[in-house]
Amino acid sequence: MGIVDGLFGTILIAVVVSSILFGILTVQVRTYLTRFPNDPNWMKRFVVFLWVIDAGHQIATCMTIYKYLVSHFLDPTYLAVNAHALGATVTLEPIPALAVQLYFARRLYILNPAWLPIVGLIVVLALVAFGLGMACGIIIHTLHFLVQFHDYTWLVTSWLIICAVCDAIIAISIAYQLWSSRSGFKATDKLLTTLTLWTVNTGMVPAAFAIADAITFVKLPDTLIHLSLNMVLAKLYSNTALGFLNRRRSAKAPRIITGETLGGLRIPATAGSFQMNAFQYTATSGATATTSRGEPNVRFAVTTEQFTEDDEYNIDPQNPNDPVREYFLAVAAA
Repeated sequence: MGIVDGLFGTILIAVVVSSILFGILTVQVRTYLTRFPNDPNWMKRFVVFLWVIDAGHQIATCMTIYKYLVSHFLDPTYLAVNAHALGATVTLEPIPALAVQLYFARRLYILNPAWLPIVGLIVVLALVAFGLGMACGIIIHTLHFLVQFHDYTWLVTSWLIICAVCDAIIAISIAYQLWSSRSGFKATDKLLTTLTLWTVNTGMVPAAFAIADAITFVKLPDTLIHLSLNMVLAKLYSNTALGFLNRRRSAKAPRIITGETLGGLRIPATAGSFQMNAFQYTATSGATATTSRGEPNVRFAVTTEQFTEDDEYNIDPQNPNDPVREYFLAVAAA
């Protein structure tokens, strides 16, 4: 790999990838605002905030590549100089990372308040990573040459590793909560399995990029591959959060749930949260008409034409006061 390839070829590729991810984020933001107009105002502000920060980050990445490859195209001595726009990309990266990590920490606490110690650990790691990241951003603005940034290897690697650990804990914890919430209903379990796999896959991507960023910073000090990965990393956080939000069903999405129970029917949903359009009771003659307790065989079909969603998933199907309202509106009680 040539000097220019290692320095600005990778930056150019990162700008292209970052632009694509920013376009995807913009589409996701529009989708969110269109599909979920009834979400709390703080959630909408959170989404817009992520988009604004990423827009600023995208401007900084474009200014960086323009500075090196256009403004100083015939000035090879400038290749070693630190452009302030490049420093801005480093400074802005920890902001969406912190916002998204704290959002998922809150999400984990809602899933299971008993996990407060783990939530506290996530918050501490997120704040420490944010502080280290902002320190890196401030320091890089004071440097004239890019090579001087390697005098702070311990700071950069600490920031990225702590960030990766935090992301991994979040992904594994939420995935475990979803997986352990399986109830025995095939459709619900299939959905929770899908959500679990999706959470692990998307949640571990930022962690993998952070680790790769730290490794290339240490092992490839004569290139800017680490800064290229950092540019992409900033976009991954926002896209992960919006992807999580947009996977919820819209407030009027039809959902049909069927099942059979011996005994009674329990509908663990808030009053008015759905409309029951069909309920079928069947009983055969003779001994098969009732259970050993004298209770009738009941076959039911519930069509949820309209239901109310929380702003996020509630996963505790065993607790009638905290049902999975989006996906588990009918439960058979034996």
